[in-house]
Amino acid sequence: MKIYESLFTSLEVNEKGDMVNSEEVKKMSQNDILLTREELYEEVWTLSVSGVAKKYGVDYPNLLKICKNLKIPIPSMKYWALRNTDEQMEIDKLPESDNEIINIALKKRIQVLPINEVKSPERVELVEKEPYLIYKDSLLFMEDNDKLRVFQEAEIISVIDRSKRFSKPIIDYRKIVDDWNEKDRKEPLSKKTPDSYSSKNPPFLAGVISNDTLHRVFRILDTLLVSVEKLGGNITNSMEFIIRGEVVKLAIYEYQDQVEHVLTKDEKQKLLEYEYQVKRGKYAYKPDIKKYDYVFNGRINVSSRKGKYYKDTKTDSIENQIGLILIELYEQSEIVRLARLEAEERERIWKEEQERQRAYKQRKAEEIQKTIELRNCAIDFDTACKIRAFITAIKMNPGNIENVEEWLEWARKKADWFDPTVAIEDEYLGKRNHGADEEQKQLKTPYGYWW
Repeated sequence: MKIYESLFTSLEVNEKGDMVNSEEVKKMSQNDILLTREELYEEVWTLSVSGVAKKYGVDYPNLLKICKNLKIPIPSMKYWALRNTDEQMEIDKLPESDNEIINIALKKRIQVLPINEVKSPERVELVEKEPYLIYKDSLLFMEDNDKLRVFQEAEIISVIDRSKRFSKPIIDYRKIVDDWNEKDRKEPLSKKTPDSYSSKNPPFLAGVISNDTLHRVFRILDTLLVSVEKLGGNITNSMEFIIRGEVVKLAIYEYQDQVEHVLTKDEKQKLLEYEYQVKRGKYAYKPDIKKYDYVFNGRINVSSRKGKYYKDTKTDSIENQIGLILIELYEQSEIVRLARLEAEERERIWKEEQERQRAYKQRKAEEIQKTIELRNCAIDFDTACKIRAFITAIKMNPGNIENVEEWLEWARKKADWFDPTVAIEDEYLGKRNHGADEEQKQLKTPYGYWW
């Protein structure tokens, strides 16, 4: 059994909203933090959102959500960069509200860590001082400045207003999905999951999202696209994000409720005919009627890798998890990068092996050819040696050879023509290819006569 210790606290918004009335304030525990809207505004512009979160031991996303709900302006990165310089920075004024004296409940809850992670008081102090604690184990592969930019964007990202026009890539892709859905011949109220369409290979989002939910999904994608573009990324025509130069894919589908199938008029008629035939004692096939229908319920699931997903629940929506999804895209980009490098390394090793085998085969073929040529040259050399030995014998006993000296000179030239170490060119036989096969070098008497 693991032992746990309380290490730090984080924020949880009141169940009825971010703001509480005076009656609810009385019910708050002593550990809850109560600030007026103006007090929170002053602290945010003095300490920053992260500074306020650290001061009160609350977590960033919920605190930022409260600021958005109360229309409390958030200082920009430029403001903090130039704050300590001589340049004057304009502070955004706090917009008016119906009730400036409003209490904000920052409800604490205890978050625990394994005891083996708590080594000393210095460790506790380090953890409490570290910014973006909710993301402390994320994006470890990135440089600090790049990581900070992603964290800051994840804090402020919010699903774009429904009235805002979609970006062009989203508009263009929506047409592709709509066209595919119109041509989809899958039976209505049937199970429509990514696996059920595996053989048809539909476009991303096609078939697995109801028309009523598509607008919401594209709004979420559009929101992510805006943030990714701000961070230097992009999106492809097929809705694949380009992050840190890597292609990152999302999988999104809508859940379906399984409900009892309601018989159609045609199905009722088929059942009646079947029962009538059975009563008459005749053999009949029972109609194959499905037992359940599957109805889209508006809840969606978003994932980028196996086992890592975000979904709508009874208490939370995908929109509230959009910052975590943005960070997950960057986490996935590293997984894709490492997988790509691994694949490239395998490809490199495979190509090297293929080249090694090709070079070996070529070298072997060359070696075989050279060996054959060597043997053929040796045969020619052996022939030359035999001719010279024969010449020596003729000198000693010319027999009935006429014009012996002339014949000896002719024979010596033929020996030199056979000999690859001399390799003279014959007036009639030309230059001998010593390395060629015997069949190719064989001397043949021409047929017929020249006259």
